[in-house]
Amino acid sequence: MNNLSLFEESLSLNSLSSSGLKYEVIDQEGGVVFEHKAEKQNDEIGFSSLPDVPLGFYTMPNALVRGALFNARKSGAGKRESFENKLICDTRYCKLSYWGFELRQSDLDVLIGILHLMNSTGHDLRKPMPIYSASFIKDLGWIKQGSNPSKKDYDRLEASLKYLHGGTVFLAQYRVKDDRRIKIAEYPGRLIQSMTWVKGATIGGYYNIEMDPKIASIFTNNEYTICSHDLRRKIDGRQTLAKFLIQYLMTSRDPIPESIDSLAEKAELAMEHKNTFRRVFESACGTLVELGFLESYTIDKKKKLHVKRSPLKRVSPNQGAIYDNVPVDFAVEKVLTV
Repeated sequence: MNNLSLFEESLSLNSLSSSGLKYEVIDQEGGVVFEHKAEKQNDEIGFSSLPDVPLGFYTMPNALVRGALFNARKSGAGKRESFENKLICDTRYCKLSYWGFELRQSDLDVLIGILHLMNSTGHDLRKPMPIYSASFIKDLGWIKQGSNPSKKDYDRLEASLKYLHGGTVFLAQYRVKDDRRIKIAEYPGRLIQSMTWVKGATIGGYYNIEMDPKIASIFTNNEYTICSHDLRRKIDGRQTLAKFLIQYLMTSRDPIPESIDSLAEKAELAMEHKNTFRRVFESACGTLVELGFLESYTIDKKKKLHVKRSPLKRVSPNQGAIYDNVPVDFAVEKVLTV
């Protein structure tokens, strides 16, 4: 893989080239490091981590998957749109907007893979985490068991990392108390703070991935869901609507019936004939039944999707998120008692 040409090509994309980011090439062990020169983290920030959950699980802020931040368009579905301050959702409990190229389910796969590693290891967000490309791609379920990644798989991973790094979210979370909306957390920043490609003479290629430690502040109690990494990775990458639905439905223990037209809009599905939606939703929900995530589903005459989730083992975090040495939920309680 010619990393330099791929890297330069990615930076020619409008939203990245206009973002003010720079990169440099560094010789290291006979290889090269491609590094985004982002803002330096505050050295004064103390230990920060995401919620600590059992191996095989990850946590996901509900606000990131209840709107259309990660759509259900196919990975190769043409040129991606670029957004400026796109409003993803605005409710009593959260407001989310986004700047950057559109994000798809394959990008969510990558983000989930990173969160899975960080959640399950109690990773200190002040430090980079190495992501070894070959094993990471296998863990995502992008290739058949026993197979090795192809150049196309490596390029796909690199592209997703760049899209996640290039986009910026503006997320505010609220609690309602005495009919007042109180802000409990906010995060204006990148989904990935920085990505560094390292290729040495004696080691395989890997990425050093860094998250902004402040992202831990949005992993507040009742605002994120603990999910099974293995369950999602069993879904074929071409079944993007099934991937969208499993993450969306995971955020509610008892999902309320919802119009498939509304769900298709959230998934940003574009079809010439809306009657086609019923067929694609039946196919996606059928997959989730086969996986054991859903017990059953029906689409009524008003085109509302009714689902019954299978009873899944309840998983609780061993420890909540921490930002700058302070438990995030402790900080929230302090805000609410003022």
